[in-house]
Amino acid sequence: VTGKYRGFVFRKMVKGKTIQKRLGSAKKVTLAKAKYDADKLRLALANGENPLEKKSIPTLKECAQAVIDVQEKTKRWRNDRSRKAWENSLSMHVFPLLGEKTVDTITLDDVYEVLQPLWFDKTETASRIRGRLEKIFDFASFRGYITSANPARWRGGLENLFPSPSKVKN
Repeated sequence: VTGKYRGFVFRKMVKGKTIQKRLGSAKKVTLAKAKYDADKLRLALANGENPLEKKSIPTLKECAQAVIDVQEKTKRWRNDRSRKAWENSLSMHVFPLLGEKTVDTITLDDVYEVLQPLWFDKTETASRIRGRLEKIFDFASFRGYITSANPARWRGGLENLFPSPSKVKN
Protein backbone atom coordinates (compact mmCIF):
# COMPACT_ATOMS: atom_id res chain seq x y z
CA VAL A 1 0.00 0.00 0.00
CA THR A 2 1.69 3.18 -1.18
CA GLY A 3 0.61 6.82 -1.54
CA LYS A 4 -2.92 7.26 -2.82
CA TYR A 5 -2.94 3.76 -4.33
CA ARG A 6 -4.42 1.28 -1.88
CA GLY A 7 -3.40 -2.04 -3.25
CA PHE A 8 -0.65 -4.60 -3.62
CA VAL A 9 2.53 -3.83 -5.54
CA PHE A 10 5.29 -6.25 -6.56
CA ARG A 11 8.76 -4.65 -6.52
CA LYS A 12 12.07 -6.27 -7.38
CA MET A 13 15.59 -5.17 -8.38
CA VAL A 14 16.52 -6.58 -11.78
CA LYS A 15 19.93 -5.73 -13.26
CA GLY A 16 20.25 -2.65 -11.07
CA LYS A 17 16.77 -1.33 -11.87
CA THR A 18 13.69 -1.47 -9.72
CA ILE A 19 10.74 -2.95 -11.52
CA GLN A 20 7.24 -2.88 -10.17
CA LYS A 21 3.82 -4.15 -11.05
CA ARG A 22 0.48 -3.48 -9.46
CA LEU A 23 -1.15 -6.71 -8.35
CA GLY A 24 -4.58 -5.24 -7.70
CA SER A 25 -6.67 -3.08 -5.46
CA ALA A 26 -6.84 -4.05 -1.79
CA LYS A 27 -10.62 -3.95 -2.15
CA LYS A 28 -10.68 -6.51 -4.97
CA VAL A 29 -7.64 -8.75 -4.38
CA THR A 30 -7.05 -10.83 -1.29
CA LEU A 31 -3.66 -10.98 0.40
CA ALA A 32 -3.37 -14.67 -0.52
CA LYS A 33 -4.00 -13.93 -4.22
CA ALA A 34 -1.45 -11.07 -4.18
CA LYS A 35 1.16 -13.37 -2.59
CA TYR A 36 0.42 -16.08 -5.14
CA ASP A 37 0.81 -13.62 -8.05
CA ALA A 38 4.04 -12.24 -6.56
CA ASP A 39 5.43 -15.78 -6.23
CA LYS A 40 4.64 -16.46 -9.91
CA LEU A 41 6.47 -13.26 -10.90
CA ARG A 42 9.48 -14.18 -8.71
CA LEU A 43 9.63 -17.65 -10.26
CA ALA A 44 9.49 -16.24 -13.79
CA LEU A 45 12.28 -13.76 -12.99
CA ALA A 46 14.37 -16.58 -11.47
CA ASN A 47 13.97 -18.53 -14.74
CA GLY A 48 15.43 -15.62 -16.70
CA GLU A 49 12.11 -14.32 -18.02
CA ASN A 50 10.86 -10.80 -17.50
CA PRO A 51 7.07 -10.97 -17.39
CA LEU A 52 6.91 -7.23 -16.80
CA GLU A 53 8.73 -6.37 -20.01
CA LYS A 54 6.46 -4.83 -22.60
CA LYS A 55 5.76 -6.89 -25.68
CA SER A 56 7.14 -5.52 -28.90
CA ILE A 57 4.22 -4.58 -31.12
CA PRO A 58 4.40 -6.07 -34.64
CA THR A 59 3.76 -4.15 -37.83
CA LEU A 60 0.60 -4.79 -39.80
CA LYS A 61 2.65 -6.75 -42.33
CA GLU A 62 4.07 -9.04 -39.62
CA CYS A 63 0.65 -9.53 -38.06
CA ALA A 64 -0.89 -10.32 -41.45
CA GLN A 65 1.80 -12.92 -42.11
CA ALA A 66 1.07 -14.54 -38.74
CA VAL A 67 -2.66 -14.69 -39.56
CA ILE A 68 -1.93 -16.19 -42.98
CA ASP A 69 0.30 -18.82 -41.37
CA VAL A 70 -2.36 -19.68 -38.78
CA GLN A 71 -5.01 -19.95 -41.51
CA GLU A 72 -2.78 -22.35 -43.41
CA LYS A 73 -1.81 -24.46 -40.38
CA THR A 74 -5.42 -24.87 -39.28
CA LYS A 75 -6.41 -25.82 -42.84
CA ARG A 76 -8.96 -23.02 -43.19
CA TRP A 77 -8.27 -22.81 -46.92
CA ARG A 78 -9.18 -25.38 -49.52
CA ASN A 79 -6.22 -24.61 -51.75
CA ASP A 80 -3.16 -22.40 -52.21
CA ARG A 81 -5.13 -19.84 -54.26
CA SER A 82 -6.71 -18.45 -51.09
CA ARG A 83 -3.32 -17.75 -49.55
CA LYS A 84 -2.15 -16.05 -52.73
CA ALA A 85 -5.33 -13.98 -52.90
CA TRP A 86 -4.75 -12.75 -49.34
CA GLU A 87 -1.09 -11.97 -49.98
CA ASN A 88 -1.73 -10.23 -53.31
CA SER A 89 -4.63 -8.07 -52.16
CA LEU A 90 -2.85 -6.99 -49.00
CA SER A 91 0.48 -6.31 -50.70
CA MET A 92 -1.18 -4.37 -53.51
CA HIS A 93 -3.66 -2.24 -51.57
CA VAL A 94 -2.82 -2.26 -47.85
CA PHE A 95 0.91 -2.66 -47.30
CA PRO A 96 1.98 0.40 -49.33
CA LEU A 97 0.04 2.62 -46.90
CA LEU A 98 -0.05 0.70 -43.62
CA GLY A 99 2.38 -2.22 -43.86
CA GLU A 100 5.16 -0.69 -41.75
CA LYS A 101 2.88 0.85 -39.10
CA THR A 102 2.53 -1.04 -35.83
CA VAL A 103 -0.93 -2.52 -35.39
CA ASP A 104 -1.61 -0.48 -32.24
CA THR A 105 -1.22 2.83 -34.11
CA ILE A 106 -3.61 2.09 -36.99
CA THR A 107 -6.93 3.92 -36.72
CA LEU A 108 -10.32 3.87 -38.43
CA ASP A 109 -9.13 6.80 -40.57
CA ASP A 110 -6.16 4.74 -41.81
CA VAL A 111 -8.45 1.86 -42.82
CA TYR A 112 -10.81 4.36 -44.48
CA GLU A 113 -7.86 5.75 -46.46
CA VAL A 114 -7.09 2.25 -47.77
CA LEU A 115 -10.67 1.34 -48.68
CA GLN A 116 -11.98 4.67 -50.00
CA PRO A 117 -10.34 4.51 -53.47
CA LEU A 118 -11.65 0.95 -53.97
CA TRP A 119 -15.12 1.02 -52.44
CA PHE A 120 -17.09 2.38 -55.41
CA ASP A 121 -14.98 0.98 -58.27
CA LYS A 122 -13.91 -2.41 -56.91
CA THR A 123 -16.48 -3.05 -54.23
CA GLU A 124 -15.95 -6.80 -53.96
CA THR A 125 -12.18 -6.36 -53.58
CA ALA A 126 -12.64 -3.60 -50.99
CA SER A 127 -15.12 -5.71 -49.03
CA ARG A 128 -12.74 -8.68 -48.99
CA ILE A 129 -9.81 -6.49 -47.92
CA ARG A 130 -11.94 -5.04 -45.12
CA GLY A 131 -12.79 -8.54 -43.92
CA ARG A 132 -9.15 -9.57 -44.04
CA LEU A 133 -8.11 -6.50 -42.09
CA GLU A 134 -10.82 -7.21 -39.54
CA LYS A 135 -9.46 -10.72 -39.06
CA ILE A 136 -5.89 -9.38 -38.69
CA PHE A 137 -6.96 -6.84 -36.06
CA ASP A 138 -8.99 -9.50 -34.22
CA PHE A 139 -5.82 -11.62 -34.10
CA ALA A 140 -3.81 -8.62 -32.84
CA SER A 141 -6.41 -7.98 -30.15
CA PHE A 142 -6.36 -11.64 -29.09
CA ARG A 143 -2.56 -11.55 -28.82
CA GLY A 144 -2.74 -8.38 -26.68
CA TYR A 145 -1.12 -6.06 -29.22
CA ILE A 146 -4.14 -3.75 -29.33
CA THR A 147 -6.71 -2.91 -26.71
CA SER A 148 -8.87 -0.46 -28.65
CA ALA A 149 -11.79 -1.30 -30.94
CA ASN A 150 -11.07 -3.06 -34.22
CA PRO A 151 -10.58 -0.27 -36.82
CA ALA A 152 -11.75 -2.53 -39.66
CA ARG A 153 -15.01 -3.57 -37.97
CA TRP A 154 -18.07 -3.05 -40.17
CA ARG A 155 -20.80 -2.77 -37.51
CA GLY A 156 -20.49 0.43 -35.57
CA GLY A 157 -17.45 1.51 -37.55
CA LEU A 158 -17.04 1.48 -41.30
CA GLU A 159 -20.79 1.11 -41.92
CA ASN A 160 -21.03 4.78 -40.93
CA LEU A 161 -18.51 5.78 -43.62
CA PHE A 162 -19.43 3.56 -46.58
CA PRO A 163 -22.67 2.37 -48.12
CA SER A 164 -23.37 -1.34 -47.87
CA PRO A 165 -21.56 -3.31 -50.59
CA SER A 166 -24.91 -4.63 -51.81
CA LYS A 167 -26.11 -1.05 -52.42
CA VAL A 168 -23.10 -0.06 -54.54
CA LYS A 169 -23.57 -0.59 -58.27
CA ASN A 170 -20.43 -1.65 -60.14
